Amino acid sequence: MSRPEIKRDSTRYLLIGYLMLSVLFAALWLLDTFQLDSQRVLIDSTDMAAKKMRLSADLIEVARSRTRLSHEMVSEQDIFARDDIYQRIESLAVEFTRLHQELEKLPLKENEKNILAGQSKLYPEIINRLEELSQLGFEETDEANIVARNLIIHEIVPRQEKVVDGFLKIMRDIQSNISASAQTSSVQHASNVAYRYTLLVIIVIGSLVVLVWVARLMSNIEVTLQTQSLTDGLTGLSNRRCFDYMLTHIWQRSLRNKQSMSLLLIDIDYFKNYNDFYGHQEGDWCLKEVANIIKQVAYRKSDVAARYGGEEFAIILSDTDVTGAQVVADKLQAELRGRKIPHLQSGVASFVTISIGIAAVKPSFDLNEEALPKAADGALYQSKETGRNKASIASGLI
Repeated sequence: MSRPEIKRDSTRYLLIGYLMLSVLFAALWLLDTFQLDSQRVLIDSTDMAAKKMRLSADLIEVARSRTRLSHEMVSEQDIFARDDIYQRIESLAVEFTRLHQELEKLPLKENEKNILAGQSKLYPEIINRLEELSQLGFEETDEANIVARNLIIHEIVPRQEKVVDGFLKIMRDIQSNISASAQTSSVQHASNVAYRYTLLVIIVIGSLVVLVWVARLMSNIEVTLQTQSLTDGLTGLSNRRCFDYMLTHIWQRSLRNKQSMSLLLIDIDYFKNYNDFYGHQEGDWCLKEVANIIKQVAYRKSDVAARYGGEEFAIILSDTDVTGAQVVADKLQAELRGRKIPHLQSGVASFVTISIGIAAVKPSFDLNEEALPKAADGALYQSKETGRNKASIASGLI
């Protein structure tokens, strides 16, 4: 998986997270609406108190609807639908102003006047943020969408919630002044407790879901990046870094288990001529074809096939002596001959061939793992010097 693909996956995960937050917001909004409806039922003292409660509840609903439409505008893909949503937001702003003015005309207590005065300072800020959101909503880019979502979550929603909290405080103050029977108070108390516990459960569940999602996202990205750091991007084989690590690992394991291990170094004959004649794009294709053959031959889970250099490959064969390594080399030669990949600039054949250096050893404390690639490299040099298109076995290792 390439880095652009990782970026797309990250964006996808962010969209999923945004959807989860939207669902949580909708659930909280529904619960708040239910709570407001319950409060309205309990208001039965005076017409004036009931009117204040009604206007406050309507203002809360308009504020929350405006926030919800802001989310919808960012999520909407169609630019004309976005414009329609923004028109609805503006109409809600007019409705909010009308309701607010109507509430201000009612006989208000000192604390209610102070709350409304404090909220009035937030209205220009909210309007400015909504205008910024409108501009971002018509920029069809991922960056604009991310900025818009951040604007909603960190700028618009907190200010709207402050406004809503103010109206909720007005409603609570009015409620506290309405005489009610002990039974009604008890029912209200039970309703508030249930409401708070419901909110607590939703917050806990939502937090757990987000934590699990973040942990899984980070884990997946970490695994992907780690895999990329050990894989050759062109051929899909292990890269030189992975080869060095696995060589040491298999050497130590073979030393403990007193087993033999082998190494094949493989070089495509006259590959520079191939690149110069057919072009680099065809050269890359040739490298991938040879890599695919190596994958088919080195199929055991314990085998490590790697791109060793430009046109050089390597295969580490654990628990394999020189006879087994020779069998693998013969299979490689046979498979490649069967493909008959044209190579008109080769000095040994009319198709692509490879030279192989084979080294086998039973690791001991007298040697280190560097002895194995050194011996295989010497055998590869021998194959090239004696005509290429062959496999040579290194001498001197046991």
